[in-house]
Amino acid sequence: MSNGERRGKDRLTGVARWRALELEDARLAHAAADDALNQQQRVYDEIHSRMEDSREFERQASSHGVSAEALRHARAYTQWQTRELEQQRQHVTAAERVVTEARAEVVSRFQAVRVIDRLRERRMRAAAIEATRAEQKLLDEHALLREARHHSNTEHQPWPSMRSE
Repeated sequence: MSNGERRGKDRLTGVARWRALELEDARLAHAAADDALNQQQRVYDEIHSRMEDSREFERQASSHGVSAEALRHARAYTQWQTRELEQQRQHVTAAERVVTEARAEVVSRFQAVRVIDRLRERRMRAAAIEATRAEQKLLDEHALLREARHHSNTEHQPWPSMRSE
């Protein structure tokens, strides 16, 4: 292997490591985004559950004759929860968008790693073919030299017909 080939292989190995690290970073970012989405979804579910409890309280309170002031407070609280729920839904949607982008980044980085892997495999196959060719060339040259030596040795020997004379 020549110095140029070795440097090219070292560069390709360095690029492969770099791309693998980028892929790992993208995977970690995706996992973090997924965790953030799960947290936002839990908050949404908690708010939704409390809002359902408040609505159930309103229904029961109106049927049991609770004061109008208490009912207004309960409705105001439910309206506030509805606004909070909508804000949280927006947070969940934004977190879903971040997860989708992070997933796309993971796929993109994985594809970059695969490109480098395929290039390395192709270069290894080419190097193996080149080594086989060099070996065959050496064998062919060796055979030619043996044939030339054999031929030159037979030139100096007298021909059988010349001996009888």
